[in-house]
Amino acid sequence: MLQPLVDRREIAAAQRQLARSFREGATPHKARITFRPKAIDTEVYWHPDLEVWGSINVRSVWPTQRVPRYWNAFGVEDPGAVRSLDITCEANPAHEGYDKRVARLFARDDNAKIYLLHSGRIGGGRKGIGPALFWKYWRSVGGPTDWVLDGNTKKEYAIVAELGAPSAASQIATFVGHVADMKSIPRRRAGKPKSAGLKPSFRDESEEPRVYVRTGRVETKADHAVVVKALRRALETRNLRCGSDEKRDAYVLSSTGQLLALFEVKTTSETQPMYTGVGQLMMNGRATQPGCKVALILPDGEPRRDFLRQLEQLEILLVKYSWQHGEVVFVDLNDVLRDLPRSANRGK
Repeated sequence: MLQPLVDRREIAAAQRQLARSFREGATPHKARITFRPKAIDTEVYWHPDLEVWGSINVRSVWPTQRVPRYWNAFGVEDPGAVRSLDITCEANPAHEGYDKRVARLFARDDNAKIYLLHSGRIGGGRKGIGPALFWKYWRSVGGPTDWVLDGNTKKEYAIVAELGAPSAASQIATFVGHVADMKSIPRRRAGKPKSAGLKPSFRDESEEPRVYVRTGRVETKADHAVVVKALRRALETRNLRCGSDEKRDAYVLSSTGQLLALFEVKTTSETQPMYTGVGQLMMNGRATQPGCKVALILPDGEPRRDFLRQLEQLEILLVKYSWQHGEVVFVDLNDVLRDLPRSANRGK
């Protein structure tokens, strides 16, 4: 359960932290942002590797509204390649207090970590784009959520990012990317039945339902999509015949569709998630293709020795990742991929 920030000074401090978290490592651009029927010339910050821009204002730019709030706009276009930018989504917390009319807010968990949240009230100017489609889509991709307590009532919010985390910009990019995908698909596709077969391609995130076990660590849920996306890029850059489905974070196939390697990502080295990952690898990998390689991906650090021995006995490979300048870097991934047959490469 999260507590909303209501004090004006605390909210202002969180807004400044949001700006620092997003701007770090980004390239500033002078750009024109269009929003019907007007446009504004302002500075935006572009992450080319994450394919997201943001205009985050630490001053009170909307003081005349019925509920004064900050203005934070995000999008996916390259500001250096277009004349004007379209907004994918906004996150505009109120200056003070907690008002349910405002769709975005900052909140604090029991460990004093601050999060940017979104209620799902997304506009798009087209029929069918709104809160109902957002929540159907967000749940289908296993988007992280938590509850905000307001007196004796509570309300569920989507978690956009943990402010101050090394992966904060990546978390924001993942959220914005999901919203862009959601806005681009017809409403009928959001409810399309899922295929059970393995295909040598990654599904649209809108077609990947995923269930998360609540561990009380909100940031691990927010990071999962970021790490999986980085793994996908790592496999694709090696020109492998790879994909994912509703049960598997990522896999590599042969030209005949044989499962050659399976990956399961866990963003914490706590006991229960690690053993869950082992079970998923065995059930979704070894049980269907006994000879395939299986790899558990964990954050950098040393798991317990008895767990490492069990991985060795089960012939489960361990791949670690770390955060470097807000980016996911995998260690020992090449060891898993080194001996795969040539049929794993696309075009072979």
